[in-house]
Amino acid sequence: MHHHIAQRTMLFTLVVVVIGLHITGIESSATERNLQELLFTNYSKTVRPVENFKDVMKLEVSFQLMMIQDVDEKNQLVTLTGIFTTEWNDYLLKWDPIDHDGIHEMIIPEDLVWTPRIAQMTSATEDFFIPLPGLVSVSYNGTVRTHSPTSFTFPCSMAIRLFPFDTQTCSEALAPWLYDENYMTTESTIEDITRDLTFDNTEWQILSGSAQPLTVYSDYPPKGWSVVVLTLTFKRRPLYYVMNILLPCMLMAILTQLVYLLPCDCGEKMSFSVSVLISMSVFSLLVGDIMPPTSESVPLISRYLLFNTTLVACSIVSATFALRFHHRPPKELEMGHWIRIMFIDILPTLLMMKKWKKVTRVGEANVAMKSLFVPSKQKHSLNIVDVDAEGNDIEDNGRGHTLDTTFEVNTPKSDAFRQEINHLRFKRDADEVSEKMLEEWKYAATVVDRLLLWISLIAYIIGTFVMFSEITV
Repeated sequence: MHHHIAQRTMLFTLVVVVIGLHITGIESSATERNLQELLFTNYSKTVRPVENFKDVMKLEVSFQLMMIQDVDEKNQLVTLTGIFTTEWNDYLLKWDPIDHDGIHEMIIPEDLVWTPRIAQMTSATEDFFIPLPGLVSVSYNGTVRTHSPTSFTFPCSMAIRLFPFDTQTCSEALAPWLYDENYMTTESTIEDITRDLTFDNTEWQILSGSAQPLTVYSDYPPKGWSVVVLTLTFKRRPLYYVMNILLPCMLMAILTQLVYLLPCDCGEKMSFSVSVLISMSVFSLLVGDIMPPTSESVPLISRYLLFNTTLVACSIVSATFALRFHHRPPKELEMGHWIRIMFIDILPTLLMMKKWKKVTRVGEANVAMKSLFVPSKQKHSLNIVDVDAEGNDIEDNGRGHTLDTTFEVNTPKSDAFRQEINHLRFKRDADEVSEKMLEEWKYAATVVDRLLLWISLIAYIIGTFVMFSEITV
């Protein structure tokens, strides 16, 4: 019984509270409606709300950055998203809260009150004006506030010299439209526009942001304009470009050094260099697509790609010289004096290579060949030595079968046979000398490869260090 009475009491209390709130809401709505009718009677939204026409109206503005929406390096445009707030005092919109049921603030449509139009000084879109929010907040002391979620795009001169390790500083000026400093001044209520940053950009790291008032003067008409300059400094996160462009380029540059280690007999020395050169060209095209077409500066990544491409091109030239040394024509086997001194005597020692043994020259072989001709009549000691199938001597404990005899070789057939034997011997010895001289040229080609390997490696290390030393952390 008592339980049912308690439930009915609670239900009755709830109904009374709901009815009371409903009646209070009706009375409050009626009070607010009466207040609006009182305030907007004889109110003109086209007239600047100042008591004296010569009074300068103060407009307080602020911008709270939410995120960097986009940075277009190629077109040099920046898009920011945030909350734009304006605040001013309208002396016609004041009331005493005691006389109006304690109403301290009202939310009304913006088309009922006078509102300033704020414009971007350098907008990249067709609409230069900051959009109006649709609703404004009016306080009992005449303070009017607007909060406009907005996104605006403006041009920004990109400093791409250190791309992708670059830091950008972009500025945009906001000013009331058509009102010079004699009618309206602007002040910034928030100096740090990044304090309420909501979303972090995956490509850009925001370093600082500020909003500073400034007076800009124009020549025609000669007036001063009060503006607020938004300045944002942000730094690129380079991980994407390092992993996808710089590291592959470094690996290809290291592969370029391997060209000098390939032997000339393998036949792939030139094709390997050309393949690396084509790969570097592809990377250069990829970087060129994202860079703005400017001649003010060359990006760091483009300079690095050009440096690597130059090294690859030099490797092709050096491979040509090495192949020229290695595949020497038969008529050019005689090595010059200075070439011999440089590539046979001096450089192998400096490069810590094994020294090459000198060989008999062709001219010396010709002199030696003259002693092979024997006279037509003399005593011969013939040493008969057994040979194997390949013509090699088979030693018999260091002894052969010796036959001493004297005979005359004076027949035409004997002279022809002797000359043929001497010619074959001369050709064999000359071929041996030519082969040894060709091996000498091949050794010189190896010295050229080793020399250019060290030159290219040192140039690459120094060039890379000089280029990336400009980066500041």
